[in-house]
Amino acid sequence: MIADSNCGIIELMIKNEFVKLESSEDGWTTRYKRNDSEIWELSYPENHLQGGGPPKLIQIK
Repeated sequence: MIADSNCGIIELMIKNEFVKLESSEDGWTTRYKRNDSEIWELSYPENHLQGGGPPKLIQIK
């Protein structure tokens, strides 16, 4: 898989703006907190692909 610009943006957001809250036991889903009230979830919905496929980041609260 070749990372596109969205992958870079997600990586920067996680590194600079988020605090990790929890990860699923299988490692395919991680929740983060941003600011005081936003909760975001990083997942790899195409985890059947090598490396988990492209990441998906959504705001859940």
